[in-house]
Amino acid sequence: MEEERWYYTDGGSHHGPYTLAELRHLLEKRTITPETLLQREGDSGWRPFAEIDMSADAPVDPAAHDPYRAPAAAVGPETTAASAVDHLGGEMAPYAAFVGPRFAVYRQRWRLDFGGANAASTWHWPGFLFGVIWVMYRRMYGIAALWFGLMITLLLLEKLAGLPELVTLLISMGLSITAGVCGNGWYLSHCQQNIAEVRRLRGYDEPRRLRALAERGGTSVGSALAALGVALAMSVLDALMAA
Repeated sequence: MEEERWYYTDGGSHHGPYTLAELRHLLEKRTITPETLLQREGDSGWRPFAEIDMSADAPVDPAAHDPYRAPAAAVGPETTAASAVDHLGGEMAPYAAFVGPRFAVYRQRWRLDFGGANAASTWHWPGFLFGVIWVMYRRMYGIAALWFGLMITLLLLEKLAGLPELVTLLISMGLSITAGVCGNGWYLSHCQQNIAEVRRLRGYDEPRRLRALAERGGTSVGSALAALGVALAMSVLDALMAA
């Protein structure tokens, strides 16, 4: 029997076909990661490499090989881990395409293997420590605009209306804590919104949808630097207004 062959995508183009042995070699060289999306030759669906058997041309046993997948008992006596993914519409690939290399982390935080996406009661350290810089890094520009708008308003109230600096400090601390508490939820909502928008695009087949999600998602170092620049500019303005 001829060995199955696979293509992988890096978000902008497809590569292959490769055998699983060749893909394992690419994984060792870090050309691909466990979150890289694969498509079997002749198929139309994409799956992260972590879901492909690493030792044979057969689907991996999730409970044995995937630390982020729920065991069958965790989702009910008659429900397997694979059917838990089906509760998400059978599509893990759109989440993986949008998030990028950190998908395995968010897959766990969002409980994607437990029959639904839920980020409640999870803490997000990057959101707490870096605040709006992390928000911009993950391209959540709407939240960033509200954040900066509030900080500019507080700065003006402090300098023009005599708002105590302690109040501004407490609100800033509150924003950081809020980002820590809500960061995973914010990002999940952002991801799902983009997935829904891409699904509504007519004339897009599944590979093209995944490429569109990869282009919309991922991270932006430039946006993070821009957020840092705005924060520094506000600090300079604060110092000038106090002079």
